[in-house]
Amino acid sequence: MLDKIGIVGIKILVALYYKEMYIRELIRTLNVSSASVYRVLPNLLKLGLVVFERRDTRKYVRLTVKGRRVAEFLSKAEKITIQVESRMLNDLLKSSQ
Repeated sequence: MLDKIGIVGIKILVALYYKEMYIRELIRTLNVSSASVYRVLPNLLKLGLVVFERRDTRKYVRLTVKGRRVAEFLSKAEKITIQVESRMLNDLLKSSQ
């Protein structure tokens, strides 16, 4: 599944895990091109990970139940990765002294 959504799709899912956003806000928050977001969103929709909701003039993106489960897993994996990288960097810095 992750190979169909790529890094931008993963970033979208993790961002939406913390906050429902409209598309422009998502693009600004992630600091990625609008083309890459618009390219990935249909795949996320087909996979049943997100739904769109129009409110006033804005089109919001929110996670489905399935999308929330996947995003929660990705969010936890991201935190673990950061912890491991931090420990490895600390060990590297200590060993070079």
